[in-house]
Amino acid sequence: MSQQAVPKWAAEDHKRDMTMLRKFWEDESGATAIEYGLLAALIAVAAIVALESVGNELTTTFSTVSTTMSDSNTV
Repeated sequence: MSQQAVPKWAAEDHKRDMTMLRKFWEDESGATAIEYGLLAALIAVAAIVALESVGNELTTTFSTVSTTMSDSNTV
């Protein structure tokens, strides 16, 4: 039985493919970008909730001031 030889170009392609796959697997730059994106989204949601709460409080305060001022004009 004769052993089949693998062409040199095929072995080099396989080695190159494995090197690229290893580099891709070890690369964490994409994960870091996703983490920053998630953090920015979380901060945005927190800011929206906080501003909505402040907006409701301001609406109540201005309504109270408006009512008080209009009542003082009728006296």
